[in-house]
Amino acid sequence: MQIERIVSNHLDSNVFVVTKDSIAIIVDAGAEVDKIKPFLRDKKVEGIFLTHGHYDHAMFALQYAKEFGCKIFASANIMKTLANPEINCSDGTFEIEDFSSFSFIKGNQELTLGKITVTAFETKGHSECSMCFLVDGNLFTGDTLFRQGMGRTDLIGGNAEDLYNSLAKIDSIAFEKLYCGHGDSSFKGEQLLNIKACRRYLKALSLRTEHPLT
Repeated sequence: MQIERIVSNHLDSNVFVVTKDSIAIIVDAGAEVDKIKPFLRDKKVEGIFLTHGHYDHAMFALQYAKEFGCKIFASANIMKTLANPEINCSDGTFEIEDFSSFSFIKGNQELTLGKITVTAFETKGHSECSMCFLVDGNLFTGDTLFRQGMGRTDLIGGNAEDLYNSLAKIDSIAFEKLYCGHGDSSFKGEQLLNIKACRRYLKALSLRTEHPLT
């Protein structure tokens, strides 16, 4: 298996092309189609996986689906985000109304596309539609978790308690390497400390509110 990272021109979001034998999947869709094609070579794209619906991760999803003739896989909660420029943070420049190219998936659902098996995990917190995808020990976390730090929770649909619980879920997943929505990748050993620190911060923050985390 080979994983290629393409950095977009939109908030430097990451797009990942995952290939195995003659097939490929693409994680997130923030880079133009022409930037993706050179990494595919002769591979057949079997699916697009969106970690969440913010514009910098999803704005070219329909173009990918049309160009490569495949489905877009995402949480059903993504519809509200993609259809509303305020929620998807695009300042009125991006929205999706036609969801016929989408196939909505649930947490803990496993999909096998050719020789690539993807397990989806619901990881709300940064957004209502956030998901992580596990592929052969590689975990794609979008903006839920970064190499150092975590996603913000102050955007529409963000929720600190959800993120606190999602980080615990990620901590329990047996992965070797983490690929995030912005910045460099990291290994599980690094994330053991990062996740602990992030959850400790969220818990401390909650103590200042009427609903502290437990």
